Parts: sequence; C-alpha cells; structure tokens
Amino acid sequence: MHAASPGHPPRLARQADDRLPPPLQRLLKTAQQEIDRHINDCGLCAVCGSAFPCDRAALADLALSAM
Repeated sequence: MHAASPGHPPRLARQADDRLPPPLQRLLKTAQQEIDRHINDCGLCAVCGSAFPCDRAALADLALSAM
C-alpha cells in the first residue's frame, strides 16, 4: 500500500507497475476499471443489479489482491 501524504488518505488502488509484463498490466487495469464501475448501490451492483459485491467485482478484487 502506498503511504499517505499529509492531509490525504492512503491510495487503495494500485497503479499498473511498469515492471510487470504488458499482459499483467492490462489485467490490473481492467480489474481496476471493473471495480470502479461495479459499485454498491443500496446493496445491489450499480451496473448489473446483482447482490453486491457482484461476481465481476469479486473477481476483479481477487485479481488485484493476487498482485
């Protein structure tokens, strides 16, 4: 996790790491985009309407946490 600057919360999302191979960089970027889109809307996913967290958000979270 990145250190927080004074007055700013810590950054929770990882940025694509230039040291990773391009396919993994794309995976991380796609996973982050999915998490950003599939957000909680009163207990349902705002995009797909499934119970939150939906399968896509959970899979994206798994991909990011594996890195």
